[in-house]
Amino acid sequence: MKMPFQPASLRQFILLSFFLALIPLAVQLWQSNSALSDVSRFAVAEAESSVSSVKLTENMQNVVVDIERAVRQYSILRTEALSRLASTHLHNYQQMLSGVCQTLNAALLCEEQQRQVAVLLQIYPNSGIEDLAPLLLKIRQSQVQLTEYTWDQLEQRLQIQQNYVVDAQNQLAWQSIVLVIL
Repeated sequence: MKMPFQPASLRQFILLSFFLALIPLAVQLWQSNSALSDVSRFAVAEAESSVSSVKLTENMQNVVVDIERAVRQYSILRTEALSRLASTHLHNYQQMLSGVCQTLNAALLCEEQQRQVAVLLQIYPNSGIEDLAPLLLKIRQSQVQLTEYTWDQLEQRLQIQQNYVVDAQNQLAWQSIVLVIL
């Protein structure tokens, strides 16, 4: 004999309703955790990139000072050791400049600085300080511009990161509203 359909007890309805109400909450928790993980990964990557760019740029400023000192000393004393030292500083600077130029979007500034350093590398052994002083000044000024550009890029990236966080917050707010209505 077939049993007629029997309605569930009140306790079963309450438990079923409770579990159904937990589904949107679980979805919201999962989405919040996912958004927080994304924001954290983005922030860590940006922080690492920013720190390395600033460190490299600051090191480059120190190398420019070393270049200027070594070239000036060589132009006065003309020793082989000072020539090697100046060449080493110039080659190190070129390598650093290549690394910075790959990460920055400053092709014109980088090309000009690379050209100036290449010219200095060629002419310093046979030139006096009077001839080299304007070129050394240009290299120093270009390095200052490169450093300022790096800081500007850092500020732009920070603004992008802030916008990313605000967008993630807005998305979570809208999802919360939709899930509450659901």
